[in-house]
Order: sequence, then C-alpha cells, then structure tokens
Amino acid sequence: MIDIRNLSILGAIAGLIAIGIVIAIVLGPASLEWGELLAGVFTRDDPVVKIVVWDIRIPRIIICILVGFCLGLSGAMIQLSTRNPLGDPQLFGLGGGAAVVQALSMAGIIVVGSWVLVSLSILASIGCAFVITFFSFKDYISQSKLALIGVSFSAISVAISMSIFAQARIFSQQTIHFIGGSMSNRILDNIVPTLPFLLVAILLAPPIAARLNLLSLGDRIAYNLGGRPGFTRIMAMSSAGILAGIAVSMAGLIGFVGLVVPHISRLLVGHDARAVMLVSAPLGALLVLYADQIARLAFMPSEIPVGMVTTLVGAPLMIFIARRLI
Repeated sequence: MIDIRNLSILGAIAGLIAIGIVIAIVLGPASLEWGELLAGVFTRDDPVVKIVVWDIRIPRIIICILVGFCLGLSGAMIQLSTRNPLGDPQLFGLGGGAAVVQALSMAGIIVVGSWVLVSLSILASIGCAFVITFFSFKDYISQSKLALIGVSFSAISVAISMSIFAQARIFSQQTIHFIGGSMSNRILDNIVPTLPFLLVAILLAPPIAARLNLLSLGDRIAYNLGGRPGFTRIMAMSSAGILAGIAVSMAGLIGFVGLVVPHISRLLVGHDARAVMLVSAPLGALLVLYADQIARLAFMPSEIPVGMVTTLVGAPLMIFIARRLI
C-alpha cells in the first residue's frame, strides 16, 4: 500500500542507494582522482577512466542492485507465503538448484549458451520451490521444521556443487567466489539473459501481494473470503524461485539477504504484504550494494566474497528468530 510514509521511506532508501553508487564509483584500488572518476561517468575520453568506471565499476553496481532487488523480493515472498520468519531463498534451498546447474556448467559437464544456462538455473530453483511449497501445505510441519527442511535442501545442494567441483578438480578463486557470492569480474552481458525472467517476476508481484494479504489471515479464512491459498502459495514460491535463480546466475550464493530484509521492511511499513514487498526489493539492493563495498574495500586490493559480509549481518538475526520458534 503506497502512502506518504511509505513514499518517504522509499525516497530515503533511494537516497542511500545513490550515496552507495557514488562510493562504489569513487573508491577502489585504482589511484584516480575524484574529479577524473566523476568525469568518467559523463565522458569516455580517458581510456583508463573508461575501463575503471564504465567497464568495471558501473557494471558491478548494476549487478549489485539487481541481485539485491531479487533476493529482497524473493525473501519477502517466501516469508509471506509460508508465514515463516526464517524464509530465505538460500536457507530454503531455492538457490541450491540453480547452484548445481551453475556448478555443472563451470565444471564443463554441461556446455550450453548463457540463455539456456539461465533458463535451466531458474527451472531448477522453481523445482526446489515446489518441494518447499509441498511441505508448507502439511499441517504437521511447523515453522521450525519447515526451516530445517529448507536448510537441509540448501546443505545438500552446496554439497553436490562442491562434489562437482572436486570431481572436475576446479578449486579456484572463481569457485570460492561462487560459493560465497561475488560480483567481481562480472559484466553487463551476464545480466541480459536474466531480464525477461526478471520482468515476469516483477509483473507477477502486485497480484501476488494482494493475495498474500488474504493468506496472512490463515488458509481457512482466506478460502472463505474467495482466496485460493494453494494457488497463491504456488505462484509466490514460483516467483521467488525465479528471482533466486536470477540472483545465483549473476552472483553465486549470497545468503541471509532475503532473511534480513523483510524483517526490516515490516519494522518500517507494517505487515501489509504489498508494502513489505514494495520496500523489500530496493532495501535488498541497498544491503547488497553496501555489503559489496565492504567486501571490495575492507582488504583492498584483495576481495572477500560478499556472502561473508551478509552472513555476518544475517546469522545473528537467524539465531534470534530460531530461538523464538523452538
């Protein structure tokens, strides 16, 4: 639901994202002056500035924002549809299916074009989403048990991915960054195959949000009011799977963003599903953008996986929520 307060919150998030973009453009291992870097945004005359700004930093910024957008919105959909506060695309294993597909590609076991690879990754994520959705229908599955099932799926997928890397003997910086999540060495060509799927997920979000408000009242009440709880949950989890697959395809496994962001959104805008989803997407972009700056600059010129930074933020929150559920 859009009102003045929600618009002001979105404006504040947009302002913080703008500040993060400036930081990402200006700061880095390349010893260029502020004026040179800022001028490089508007002109491409200097070849060094062109490479640093347009070929390295701006593509990375765009990928950070898109990955965070996907993870934040995916986490909100999972938490709202399963009514589970521990919902997260990585913790619930949605990104695990995409991770296995990407690992098979990196190991050379499957050799396909980027469009087919992204499609397979997203289909694998949707498949994992269907499994979690199936368990969420069971009355005897509590919130904590559903979370444990999701964590088990995630652990299995990571183990399979690591086994694939071990069999192919490809333990490199690339594989480490994939398992931990990283935006380094990414180019805009990595984004293009994901855009049609992202558009589908964005178009599905508004009608799903309206239905999720009914679902928050409970399945029985939602059904009596004309809602279709099963269909709503399937659509929400499928969209979450699409978004998780996109994020993994672009940046690897980045955990806890989808866990943290919806909780912050609810603190800011309340429990209306439309408002939570509306704020979670840009808030996820904000979190990933700043986490990437920490990962990129903290040990400059070396980098750490951005997933390490998000884990340091999200793991304590997960422990706190889990203590309340168990």
